[in-house]
Amino acid sequence: MNKRRQEASSPVRFEQFLESLNNALYNIDTLPAFYEALVKVSLRTLKVHHCSLMILEDSFLILKAAAENTSGHIHDSPLHPGKEIADYAAKHRKSLYSTLSDNNLPEKLFKQKGNSLRETFCTVPLLMDDECLGVINFSNKQNAPLTEDDISLIQLFSTTLSHLLYKAFIFQNLQKYRERTASLINALPVGIIVLSRGGKIEYCNQEAQALLERTSLAGSQYEDALPSGIIHLIERFFLRYADHVQNFCMIEEINIQGKEETKPVQAGLCPLFKEDENLDSILLSLRSLALSGEYERMKNIDSIRTNLISMLSHELRTPLTCIKGAIPVLQSRPSFKEDDQLSIKMLDIIERNANQLLKIINNMLDVACIQKNSLGLHFSTFSPSEIIREIKKETEASLKKKRLDLHIHMDRLPDLKADKNKIKKAWYNIVENSIKFSSEGSSIHIRCHHDKKEDALIFSVRDEGRGIAPGNSDKIFTLFWQQDSSHTREAGGSGLGLYIAKNIINAHNGNIWFEHNKTRGVTFYTRLFLKK
Repeated sequence: MNKRRQEASSPVRFEQFLESLNNALYNIDTLPAFYEALVKVSLRTLKVHHCSLMILEDSFLILKAAAENTSGHIHDSPLHPGKEIADYAAKHRKSLYSTLSDNNLPEKLFKQKGNSLRETFCTVPLLMDDECLGVINFSNKQNAPLTEDDISLIQLFSTTLSHLLYKAFIFQNLQKYRERTASLINALPVGIIVLSRGGKIEYCNQEAQALLERTSLAGSQYEDALPSGIIHLIERFFLRYADHVQNFCMIEEINIQGKEETKPVQAGLCPLFKEDENLDSILLSLRSLALSGEYERMKNIDSIRTNLISMLSHELRTPLTCIKGAIPVLQSRPSFKEDDQLSIKMLDIIERNANQLLKIINNMLDVACIQKNSLGLHFSTFSPSEIIREIKKETEASLKKKRLDLHIHMDRLPDLKADKNKIKKAWYNIVENSIKFSSEGSSIHIRCHHDKKEDALIFSVRDEGRGIAPGNSDKIFTLFWQQDSSHTREAGGSGLGLYIAKNIINAHNGNIWFEHNKTRGVTFYTRLFLKK
């Protein structure tokens, strides 16, 4: 009768254990305090004389907490019933117990300990996925021995304790990783701010606080806490960014007004993604450009270079225009003999190279305008299909020379409000780049369609060339950059086309990116949002 009454109380005792444990762990944030709480709650709930917890560290059991209950007073105590029993339980993943009527001690341990044991006990390994985390020991004096019901309840306790320990270890490792990461980020000479998708500042390192001269930014909305220059940059980022453009980023030089001076800063924005590739947050980096006089010197050199490019381009364009104008004049003179093949060939060479040089000069002028932030967009409404057909006509000679097939796929496209000449140049540069790096006899596919969900025009060029090396992915839109290979030297080019295309598209608040094809080559994309 007494045993049945005890069994009926077991679920109640287990519920009491869970409730007491929940209350005890509520404000605990360190492992030593966690270990102590586990032991004392277990001691009170089971109403045993002694409880101790040992954790396995580097293949050795280390005592973390031990307590005794003497006349209702709980105090620290040494380990019971013995380290040899605990080691055996951990090594063999097996619970060991000893009651007045029974025990399951191995013969060797029983011979060593059996005669000297003055307590009934139960030692249980704490297991998670067959990995031993440690052991917990319970014991009672022989005048109040552990019963079989007590031992069954202890086994039930141990399962809960194993799960709690496992989660505590994970939490501790995350805390260590978080602290280490925070220390590294705070040591960087670059300001780091993390924004949520809704624009809330989730993290701000010490360098960012120093640059912005603010001490508390976390938890604020960016538009309430950051300088106007950064706010405008973030707003442009949100305007241009689309969820599935994973390589989209913005880097600009801006000025931040401090309490005593204006600070030149390089600001960068890029998206951070969840495991399902959806947008999680936005990383804002801030790098001071005023650390020394070197910045001003480089700024002056850059200004001189830009002005020199602009001046030389203008000066070279005038004589080139005269040369091009002289060619049809020579061809129309009566003295020009149509059967003079040498003269015809020489004039053709002159005209072809003059056109190529003029194209380079115009590109250099565009670069100078881009670097001065003076592209000078002239908006009009036009049909995108029209400029795609013009690009096809203008690239016919290049396509024929490499025996390339050009396939154009267009839906019925809405009109686009943009700078027609600039958009044509950007798209032409992308097509020209694909022609240069396409294998002879392969195909190029131009597609253009209206994305109704985003109300944007998507233009893409797919080639079957040798593609872009993974290490060069972040350089492809950089000024004067070309892949260093014999193939590139044979293809020619100045490394300006994609740089210009990127800046033209960005100036229209659009996006430009590329993706590697599954087989060969790459596909370049632009997205231009339609103006209502």
